[in-house]
Amino acid sequence: MGPSTLALPFKLTLSEAHPYLTLGDYFEAIQTFLLRNNGKSLKVALQHSLHSPIDTLLIRSEKHGALYHIASVEIFMASQRIKLAVSTALSETGKACLNREYDIIHSLRRSHPLPYLPAVYVRGRVDWRRKKAREDLVMVLSQWFEDFHEWHTTHGNADGKRRIRIWDHRNNNPYLSREETFQLFRQASKILTLYYDPETFRQIYPWHHAAGDFVVSTRTGIMEVRLATVRKYASIMEAFTADPVNPLIAMVYFFLNLTIRMRLDRLDGVGDTIWSEDFAVEASTQGFFEAVEIMHREKRFTRCGVEELVSLLQSFEPPELERLFQSLCGLY
Repeated sequence: MGPSTLALPFKLTLSEAHPYLTLGDYFEAIQTFLLRNNGKSLKVALQHSLHSPIDTLLIRSEKHGALYHIASVEIFMASQRIKLAVSTALSETGKACLNREYDIIHSLRRSHPLPYLPAVYVRGRVDWRRKKAREDLVMVLSQWFEDFHEWHTTHGNADGKRRIRIWDHRNNNPYLSREETFQLFRQASKILTLYYDPETFRQIYPWHHAAGDFVVSTRTGIMEVRLATVRKYASIMEAFTADPVNPLIAMVYFFLNLTIRMRLDRLDGVGDTIWSEDFAVEASTQGFFEAVEIMHREKRFTRCGVEELVSLLQSFEPPELERLFQSLCGLY
């Protein structure tokens, strides 16, 4: 990357440039965050992996989001290579969001020892100054999910039908088969349910396919899904009533909302809102009940047996389900 590229304005969004911060300034700020205090941030992240001196540190700008920006950091040592992520927020809204996500993920990784959320290692600030210009950046160093990629619904290459495509540029952005898409929705539903708290009704919400929250890997020939971020972890039941809520009814609301949200995406991630095919409901249902069975075995869900929960859902007549779904519309 030459001086002319580094002198380009730093992009706040795909269409908006920062008034004075350059791409080079952005990289320099990340380098400062990683290497100051004798590389303290890197040492925290690599405490179990740093067996030899670092030969090369390669920083890439990966994504400009609405609230913060993501860069990858590749660390090359004599016999190993490690990849990490640095998220950077500049706006006050973005900083609040990034700080909240750091706290939530840190807490959830302790309370739910599962492999689906990235480890968060270090949070810090970089006070960037040049002449009279000054920018305060909040940064978080976290795990990079190696070989996991964002995905979105798009039009198929020849037939024009909507299909899901993985944004894996090194492998020509492959399309998912119908069976692979089913497994993607099933695993995403399972992940969200495993983090659901059936006593306090807290859940990971909101989440959006359009924002690339779930990432996917097919590198081993087996579908693997991870959740890249968590914006909030709270109950949504106050949106429906101020009265005490029966935990089983709260779980019904969680399940029904899951079957709707799992079907929503934007075409190519930024276009019109689209609605996945009906098989997404079956996939969501399978993932939900796989997680509930695990929670039941681990004594995290003890209100009733899995069969009783199935019976409760089957007991609703179509008009009752329609009213429940209508009450969810306020969330959208």
